[in-house]
Amino acid sequence: MDNEKINEVALNEADEIKARKEEIKKEDSNKIGLFLCIILASGLVGGILGASGVGLAILFEESGVSFIEFWNQLQKDFSVPAGFLLIIFDIFFCLISFLYLRKAKKLWKTEIDEDDKYEIVDRKLSWSMLFSTVAYFVNFAFFGFVFYAAMSFEEDVPANFLNIGMRPFSLFVFVITLFVGLAIQKGCINHSKLMNPEKKGSVYDMKFDKVWYESCDEAERVQIGIASYKAVKATNMALLALLVVFVLGGMFFEIGILPIVVITIIALVINITYSIAAIKAGANCGSGGFKM
Repeated sequence: MDNEKINEVALNEADEIKARKEEIKKEDSNKIGLFLCIILASGLVGGILGASGVGLAILFEESGVSFIEFWNQLQKDFSVPAGFLLIIFDIFFCLISFLYLRKAKKLWKTEIDEDDKYEIVDRKLSWSMLFSTVAYFVNFAFFGFVFYAAMSFEEDVPANFLNIGMRPFSLFVFVITLFVGLAIQKGCINHSKLMNPEKKGSVYDMKFDKVWYESCDEAERVQIGIASYKAVKATNMALLALLVVFVLGGMFFEIGILPIVVITIIALVINITYSIAAIKAGANCGSGGFKM
């Protein structure tokens, strides 16, 4: 009797596995058509980009100006515009971030429904943090543009007043923006702690992310996990697109392998870190939860 039950269970499991395999096969069959269309479209776009690259290379060759010479001149010409853009973008993003923070603090003092007020204020603080983060990276990027372009001037080419004066002024704006951005983020974090007494962490602490995460509840950790997953997927798509651009660029122009190496390192760091963190999170699910 026991053997019959064992055989029956084994047959049922075999049938379930067979049905699951058929389901998987059907799912793959439904998606393979679209996948092949995407592959063909990607190949077509790649061919167009490749032909365009060949055409540009021929144009540069016929003009007597190499791509490197053209690119270096473009960077030199971008020195002053980059300085003005640095100022404009820093003011723009810091101002928006500050206005969101101010609006959040103002709403917190109003007499509206507690649940609605909490949700609205938290959203305002999140937008403020977003724009201050954008300001931080844009600030670094355009500061680098200004100084790289300015330092690329040839020794025998006299620099005008704008080229000379823009460097110290850009340095001043760069430093001020760093402190302004930090002050805004500090305001957001401290106001969030005021709203949520359980929240811990100081922006001046090098382990702020770890302390803050450990003070979050389960719902907030799920929210962080979803956001992190979407961020990894979006970053992978952006890196893949940049990798294609730089590989094609390296075929026709003397851009070197550094852009390809940098993009590859970033992609490896993101995906290896994500995978290891996921493995650790899975291993710790039954032992008190994931720890950063």
